[in-house]
Amino acid sequence: MRLIHGLGFEVGFVFISLPMMLWFLDIGLLAAFMLEALFLVVFFFYAIAVNWLFDYCRTKLYRESGAR
Repeated sequence: MRLIHGLGFEVGFVFISLPMMLWFLDIGLLAAFMLEALFLVVFFFYAIAVNWLFDYCRTKLYRESGAR
C-alpha cells in the first residue's frame, strides 16, 4: 500500500509541478524535466526515510507502553 501511495504522489507531483516550473522559472522543457527528476529522487528517498522512521517509532512506542 505504501508503494502505491508513493507512486501516486510522485505522478501527481509531476503533473502539478512541471507546468509551474516551466512558467515560473521560464526554463525549457528539458531543463524542467531534469529538475523534476531531481525532485523525484529527493522526495522518493525522503518519503522512504520518513515512513521507516515513523514505523520504527510507532513500534517502539507500542512495545514500551504494552498497548496493542
